[in-house]
Amino acid sequence: MYAAQLHHLLITAVILAASVISAQVEKPKIGVMNFEADEANATLARQATVALTAALVNTRMFEVLDQSSMAREFLTGIARQHAERERFLETLRGEACTETQCLADLGYALEARFMVTGNLTRTPRATTVAVRLVDVFSTSILAYPTRTYGGDVAASLDTSIAGVAAELVHALPGEVYLYGLPLDARVTVDSKPVTWRSDRPLELTPGRHEIGAKRRGFGEATVRVDAEYNVPAYREIPLPRKGAGSALARSLVLPGWGQFYSERSARGTLFLVAEVAALGGVGYTAYANIAANSDYDDAKAQYVGLTASNVTQAQLDAARRKMLDAYDKTKSTKNLGLVALGVFAGIHLLDVLDAAIGFPNVGGVQLVPRPSGASLIEIRFQLARRDGR
Repeated sequence: MYAAQLHHLLITAVILAASVISAQVEKPKIGVMNFEADEANATLARQATVALTAALVNTRMFEVLDQSSMAREFLTGIARQHAERERFLETLRGEACTETQCLADLGYALEARFMVTGNLTRTPRATTVAVRLVDVFSTSILAYPTRTYGGDVAASLDTSIAGVAAELVHALPGEVYLYGLPLDARVTVDSKPVTWRSDRPLELTPGRHEIGAKRRGFGEATVRVDAEYNVPAYREIPLPRKGAGSALARSLVLPGWGQFYSERSARGTLFLVAEVAALGGVGYTAYANIAANSDYDDAKAQYVGLTASNVTQAQLDAARRKMLDAYDKTKSTKNLGLVALGVFAGIHLLDVLDAAIGFPNVGGVQLVPRPSGASLIEIRFQLARRDGR
């Protein structure tokens, strides 16, 4: 009974701690520009702007700045020191700011993380609303959802714009923190190399990704992660350490394997080609020695077979010289074979020693430490999943 109560108290404490953490997370600012439209559709464009602003507020993920609040930010001094304050104020008073760079500059001056702009066009048969979400930090467009309506647009605009807001939220990058891997590891996301720093998270598009890591002297490892905006994910990627002994054993079995194992492909290829060439020399001299021995046996048989009474001394001398030449050839091919075998053994010994001695030292490699908040953030992520987010 006491164990059950203790377990209940522990769960309650974790939930309270997670709630506090969630409450302390600072919401990013997002600025909503007025929708662009011609004069005939200005009222409908204003309705779309108000609907999008309300929908973004309802997501509870942002500090939403509409046109009036953005102007107030400047006038109350938050961005007062910015060099281009006057230009931005003119922009907020009605001057067009639809270029991505202009939106990013405006967002930077407002200390906003994202900016949203849109336009509304209308024809006799349909009305199209296009929304653009700009990342202030990277000056890039994260999402560009569009909606086309027929009939009474005003009646269904609010509901449809809520769907647009949800699509914008879904397009926001999720932060993934990696730890447990070497500081200089090479990281890939979905098999594509990415620039990675140990003191910054990876910003990934929402959804499931496969993150891989490798480093010379270590094995490879991959993990899967579901990226979601404003829900930081922490993943450990422990890379197995390789050893000089394993490299030595591999080069004993196959030339250059130890170097390939330690990611020294050039040296591995060099030893592989050299040993294959030396082994080919051993094979060739062995074949030549077998042929020379066969020729010697034939010449010896011919010499021994010259017993007829009509055989001259010149014929005997010629047969004897042929036999001796064949014998000398067997000796020379045998010696060449021994030399080739010695060359092969020497290269193989160098290969094995190089695999062990030249193996990179991984004893002093620094690993990315586990972040202090990793477990708490993971608990917060699980609780968010339980309530349906």
